[in-house]
Amino acid sequence: MATPGSSRRPDRVEETSQRLGEFLVVHRVKVLAAVIALVVLGAAGWFYRRSIEVKHDRAEAAYFRAREVYAARNYPLAEADLRTVMTRYSGTPGGVMASMALARMLYETGKPAEGVAALRDVAGSAPRELRPEVYALLGAGHENLGQFDEAAQAYQTAAGESRFPKDRLAHRAAAARALTGAGKKEEALAIWRELAEEPSEFLASEARVRIGELTAQPGGGG
Repeated sequence: MATPGSSRRPDRVEETSQRLGEFLVVHRVKVLAAVIALVVLGAAGWFYRRSIEVKHDRAEAAYFRAREVYAARNYPLAEADLRTVMTRYSGTPGGVMASMALARMLYETGKPAEGVAALRDVAGSAPRELRPEVYALLGAGHENLGQFDEAAQAYQTAAGESRFPKDRLAHRAAAARALTGAGKKEEALAIWRELAEEPSEFLASEARVRIGELTAQPGGGG
């Protein structure tokens, strides 16, 4: 037996469908425009992502070509090629890797100031996974220039950006060495003492030696 109101359900469904049809007829232009807008936005997003992928692929290909020239020790041509990749593909992994290769080459050829300048240009925009190496190289360049405070700061940044514990500890140790070079023994000691207590014992032996060196009394012993 039909329940009260059950006979009205088909009528309500039909009425709702009719209203929806009328709405689409009246507002068909707006509805069509909204659908087209969604399609255009989706296509634009796809094309943008694809253009980024293509740019990254081209950057890496150009970087590896420049690396081959660098490996052949053709430094003038390698420098020109690496600078081109660094500039043309700024912000891409390939562009950043080109900057790092350029810095290493400039360090090798006795131009640490130029190497540091090349890295400064990309440090802020480097992809997350490359930042520790960028800042570690920056620290090495500052050390070559005798700028130990700047070197320590770069190494500390590299440590903060590192995802892996051993890399983080290695960069902290590099910062402590740089601080020693800057004459900041107390700051260096603080780092070495932390490293000496690390459960992993990674760098603990060196840390204990460094602590002994930094706390030794001048003219003591014997």
